[in-house]
Amino acid sequence: MRKSATAMFIMYVSIWLMVVGAIPDQASAMLITSSPSDAALSRTGDLQTIQTSLESKVVSQRLSDLGFTPSQVKERLASLNDEQIHQVAQNLDGVQPGGELILILAIIGAVVVVLAIIGLARQA
Repeated sequence: MRKSATAMFIMYVSIWLMVVGAIPDQASAMLITSSPSDAALSRTGDLQTIQTSLESKVVSQRLSDLGFTPSQVKERLASLNDEQIHQVAQNLDGVQPGGELILILAIIGAVVVVLAIIGLARQA
């Protein structure tokens, strides 16, 4: 009788925990629309990202090597629409100076480790 009551209690608590765990804390879902202020904030943030990249010495030197003056760059940037500015900013986020260098160093490091292991295995 005692084991039966304990088993029933454990079963009751287990089911209760599953039911309570299945109930979400906040169950509110809806579609939201973007307001014009969000687009303005996004454009401002994207322009800031582009401006930061343009202030880099490497980028400004490369643009001047291609024959663009800073005023031409600003003029062309001003003529872009929101979508184009966002696309440029996203592309700049993906560009990392020396990004390939890290990959190359990692591959070289892995090769050195493998060669060291093979060398230690042959000595043993």
